Amino acid sequence: MIQNLPTEIIDKVFGYLKEKEKLILAQVNKRLECTYAYHVQEKYKLLLVSEDINSAGFYTDTELRVILSSCGSTVSFFSIQCTEVMEQLGELIEKYCINLRYAYLMITNENFNAFKRVLNMKCIEMLYLECSHYRGTDLIQYVNPYCKELKLENISMAQEHHIRELIHLEKLYVESYHVQNIFEICSHLPKLRELTTNSFVYPPDLKQDYLYPELEKLTLQYFAIKLDLPICPKLKQLMLIFTVSYVENIGDIISKYGNTLERLDLSPVAGRDKFHAEQIIIVLRKCKRLKLLSTTNAIIRYLFVEFLGSLITVLKENGFNTERRLKLEGDLCEVVQLKLELMEKFPNSEVWNLITLSQFIY
Repeated sequence: MIQNLPTEIIDKVFGYLKEKEKLILAQVNKRLECTYAYHVQEKYKLLLVSEDINSAGFYTDTELRVILSSCGSTVSFFSIQCTEVMEQLGELIEKYCINLRYAYLMITNENFNAFKRVLNMKCIEMLYLECSHYRGTDLIQYVNPYCKELKLENISMAQEHHIRELIHLEKLYVESYHVQNIFEICSHLPKLRELTTNSFVYPPDLKQDYLYPELEKLTLQYFAIKLDLPICPKLKQLMLIFTVSYVENIGDIISKYGNTLERLDLSPVAGRDKFHAEQIIIVLRKCKRLKLLSTTNAIIRYLFVEFLGSLITVLKENGFNTERRLKLEGDLCEVVQLKLELMEKFPNSEVWNLITLSQFIY
């Protein structure tokens, strides 16, 4: 039997084996488990677990026990996308994954109890919960109260209200059509520095201008601006991506961050490109600290064709020159072609001494 062979022979044998074969031998005794741990070393630093039997991330319960008990301390990122898991999984992760920093969990009615221990692990720096298959109301209550970075996908309105209890949050990402009061809830998070919302519908009759004293980055994706935006005295980055403006003064709304705003991404849904180009001129006049502006190619084209004189004037007023240029970023596609087109139409314009035009990079 292999367990009776000399250590150097066993070591060579392990070198020829596939992962699943090594896992089988690791279950025989402690000696082979240690040999297995030596050979895989940091293979499981990023551990992906799937219920798809044909995927590389499919493991039996026994295999997971071996991996966690022998290599758990090397795991820093854990992703589990399984409807059902063994009841002891959360306990095993808590016991052995002492250096876990990032966790992505698909929460379901079937696996929630097993994951309660993981939600409360203090070593986790970023917790990502996908909740479309869990409709309970007691999810957020189990999250470590000192959690600093949290991402929530498809949470319910009932779960949403408990976010306010995580007063140590510094970064929050919420993607859900079900939430409706996230602006008010986040006003109870005094340390929040970054907030991203995606695909939530904000009722037009609710207050929106809540105070976020420490917020430095606000990202709104697929969002309808119907009234106002939160008050953020320290905001440096504002990203409005695939947004719709139901207000005619979006430029003034953005400009209330004029004392601190350094980066703006205004990439609304198509349809009012000339309007948004004009609003950008308003923003530039009032946001003197702005260094980088990302928008759509269509809006950039209108800035040149309809508002070039105003653009040049305001850029000069803001101190831009050949040594200090405004970084203007366009769509991922066809920016080079757009730049050539505009340089051909306006070859001698002063604007080329005041800006750099490049492709937006996420």
